Parts: sequence; C-alpha cells; structure tokens
Amino acid sequence: MPLQTITVGQFELTSIAVQPESLRPVQQFFPSADLNALETIRAELPEMFGASASELRFSQSLCVLRDSSDVTLVDAGLPATPEGWPLLNELTELGIALTAVTRVFITHRDADHIGGLVDASGAITFPKAQHFIGSLEYADFQRDAARREWFTKCVTPLEQAGLLTVIEAQPLKGIVGAPEFAPGLKAVFTPGHRSGATSLLVGNAALLTADVLHAAFQVTQPEVSIMFDADPVLAALTRAAVIAAAAAHGWVLHVPHLPPFGLGRVVRDAAGRSSWLLV
Repeated sequence: MPLQTITVGQFELTSIAVQPESLRPVQQFFPSADLNALETIRAELPEMFGASASELRFSQSLCVLRDSSDVTLVDAGLPATPEGWPLLNELTELGIALTAVTRVFITHRDADHIGGLVDASGAITFPKAQHFIGSLEYADFQRDAARREWFTKCVTPLEQAGLLTVIEAQPLKGIVGAPEFAPGLKAVFTPGHRSGATSLLVGNAALLTADVLHAAFQVTQPEVSIMFDADPVLAALTRAAVIAAAAAHGWVLHVPHLPPFGLGRVVRDAAGRSSWLLV
C-alpha cells in the first residue's frame, strides 16, 4: 500500500497516494519556465523529473491525521469511478471506516480535491464527519458558475445535513499565534491558485498546502506559476511567502501533486537559495 507516515505534534500524519504518477510536459503546464534553469534543479532532484528537464513527474496524495480521539481527512480527492476509488482502498488498508472519519478539511473547490465528498448515488461519503471550509472559498465557490454543478453535488448535501462549518482562515503572517478552529489545527489563507484557497497548519509544525505549489522546482523559482492558477501573480506571492515561512519555522510541507507522497521541507543554502528536500 503506497503511503508515508510521520509524527507531527499530537498527530500521526499519513500521506496516501490517490492518483498514480505520470509524466507531463513542463512547458504545457508552466509556459514561463526556463528549461535551462531547470536542468540544475533536475540534477539535484532527479526523482521529480523525467529523462530531461522538459518532463515533470506528477501524482496526487491526500493526508489523514489521527490523534487519540479524531480522524481528520484533508480533502477527498476525485470521485469514485467504475474502476474503483483509491481513497477508499487506502482508508480500508489503514483500518479506517468511512464512518470513523470525524473531520474533513476542504482546501479548495477543484474536483480533484472535493469530488470524493459524495458517492455515485449522491450520498455523503463521510456521514459522521464535520466538514470545514474557509469562508472566502465557500462564498466564491457558491458563485462560481463554472463549478456550480460541483457545489450543488458536493457542498449542498453537507449543508442540508448540518455537516458543513464555514470558518475564518487566518493570515499566514502571525499564524503561529493565531487561533485554532480545532485542537492543534489552524486554517491558513493561501490565495492565488483559487481565490479562497485554505491550507492547514498542523501543530505549528506542518503546513498541508492547498495547491500552493505544483512542482518541486517552484520552491527555488516561486515566481513561476502553473497555468491552472486563477491569479498567477497572487499565487506567486503566496508561494514565496509560504516558502519563506516554511524555512523560518522548519515546517514540513505537504504538496499534494508532488511524488511520491508530497512531504518535504524547504532548505536554504548560505546564499539564501531555497530548495525542496524530501522527508
């Protein structure tokens, strides 16, 4: 079973693979990327690239947090297909029943992060869990015409069942002293990829990011945005701020689309250059 488990404060954090690794052309998704500059990064992180700097490895992983009383799932991945549902398979392997999940944290509105909130019949996947979403992401999702079907399908049933709590995400600056919305958990406002994208700070020690980054080379080159970012300029600013905070606080980061399990740290050399280090 593909997973990685670490301890973060009071939590056991397990990152589980929910999409297989694939190779994607860099310039298809990062049109402003400089392939020559990426060759240096590829020499340092060959496992993140294909045979050359023109190909990146992508995957998707989600995090499960367990402590003495709760099971928290961060996002729910893609919906189930006739071929199966990797998230359910992984939770089963971990011995976690759907009814044992007590909390679901929704980072942002994309289908590969919210599609699994309901099953094929429209039933709530985690019927005993309280679901949390940042207030701006909730409001913008509600009025996002392109994603109205997903809101109706995935969010409306949670509201009707009384299983959705809209929370205030806290600014990244000063987050260590900010209030928790649940024991050991803080919602962090990290806009850019989506207007209200909300990351999760766990025990002031690990930041589980809402697609703030999509590639390891962005730790070194935060100014390069993926084509899917709603606001590339804001995304780059947020990314740089997250990288700086992670380096300053020594946080573990979870970056959902980085292979193999998205877990790593930001390290800086004597010249102040940042790079990605797998945990």
